[in-house]
Amino acid sequence: MTKHKVASDSIIKHMQIKQEIVTLLFSDVKKSFIAAISVAGMLLAGLSDFVKLSTGLSWLGLLALTYILRLCLGHQLKKDVFQTVHVITWLKRFRLTIAVSGIVWGSAAFLIFPENNTQLQALFALALAGIAAGGLVSFYIDEVSSVMFVSAIVLPISYVLINDPNPYAKNILGLAILFIIYVALASKRMAMGLLSNIDLRVQAEPQKKAIHELSLLHHFNLAQTPIGLRAWDKNLTITSCNKD
Repeated sequence: MTKHKVASDSIIKHMQIKQEIVTLLFSDVKKSFIAAISVAGMLLAGLSDFVKLSTGLSWLGLLALTYILRLCLGHQLKKDVFQTVHVITWLKRFRLTIAVSGIVWGSAAFLIFPENNTQLQALFALALAGIAAGGLVSFYIDEVSSVMFVSAIVLPISYVLINDPNPYAKNILGLAILFIIYVALASKRMAMGLLSNIDLRVQAEPQKKAIHELSLLHHFNLAQTPIGLRAWDKNLTITSCNKD
């Protein structure tokens, strides 16, 4: 096997793994959309006394648009007959939508943050920490997407809570970050296991194809043989035969 052949096989394998990752990333968009809108709606309901209705609805609408954009990209991905060739482009598009979603979630720290209210601040931090943790679980297969999404959420809320005069604000932030770190560590282990499974499946594909081709060749030769032939297994069960 030449070096060129080895390099070519390595590139093909890399692209196939990326294709599997992209397919997995886009597969959970509907569930993420429903969960995100549900959490955002409940958060706005809890903060209704502190947030203007127009501001809350505008933020919720913008958030919904980011998920709808990802849904549309997912539908376009299914129509792409050259997914393996375009896989890097699709991955970049997914990451872009994730970054935008994270920025919109993070903007809540400046648009709907409840000042001077410890209980509602805890509710706010819990909601955003839950979304960040959910993003880690959903996007754990692609580390870049996970980091962008979580950073876009955590940095704004960290800035607001650190500078808030509430004496409990920093404690709330610390607990939220600890929760996110715990989920991140668990998600990392899940990602390593899933990537290993994907790698094994991609490696097995050429072997499955070769076995299938050998099976077709066997049946073709059997059918072309001018005399009657039968094959038995160890239990004397006929496994194949020709028409003669």
